This record gives sequence, structure tokens and C-alpha cells, in this order.
Amino acid sequence: MKKTFNFRFYLLALALGLTFTSCQDADPYENLDGTFNLTTAYADGVKTSPVGGTITFNADKTGDLDIDYVVATTQASLTGNFEYTATADLITLNPGASDETVWKRKIDESKKQQIEFNQAIGGKNYTILLEFTK
Repeated sequence: MKKTFNFRFYLLALALGLTFTSCQDADPYENLDGTFNLTTAYADGVKTSPVGGTITFNADKTGDLDIDYVVATTQASLTGNFEYTATADLITLNPGASDETVWKRKIDESKKQQIEFNQAIGGKNYTILLEFTK
């Protein structure tokens, strides 16, 4: 019995292969390496100022944070060295430690990172949105 090439089967297999290849998640660390400057901050959707400082993500999953922003006339500061893990949706600073901090990733680009988290400032809880750029 002679076997014939089934062109429809070939196209279906090719389409499925491309579909599964394109479903793979991007590397969640790909855009983090380097130093970013804090350029914008929002507290409960209201832009705050002044803002300043930097965050550095090293390739070995360590980093350094030194930023300041003002919320309702109260200066907030985040400083220190950290270890981190990342997913497409989250960045976790000091995972598993008593000072573990989880940030939601809103924008994940090579020149821009935008994160959101809750923070108590002056006796009130705020949703903080920070934007960092290179």
C-alpha cells in the first residue's frame, strides 16, 4: 500500500505547533535587569510629588532600593537591599522573609516598570502605584 503525503494533516500539525510555541510565557526577569529611576507615583489614583530615587535589579536576583515620594504631605521612603523573584504578574521582594513585600506588575517593559502595592502612611492605607523608567 502506497503512503501519500497528507497536506491537510501537515498544515494542521504546523498550525498547532505554532500555537503552542506562541503560548509560552515570556521570561519574567527579562526586563528587570538594571537600574530604574522613580519618575511617577500615585496614591489612591492621585499623582503625588515630589518623587525620586532608584531601584536596581541585578541578574543574580538581588537588588537595592532607595526611593522617596510624598503622600498626603507625608514623605514615604523605601530603602535597602533585597532578594527578589518575579512572575508575569508579581515581583516579590525578600520572598519568605518577615519583611516580604509583594508588588503587582502593571507594566513590564525594558525601559519602564510600573508596580502597585498597598501601604499604610500616616495611619491610612493607600494603594500606591509607582512608575520607574530607565
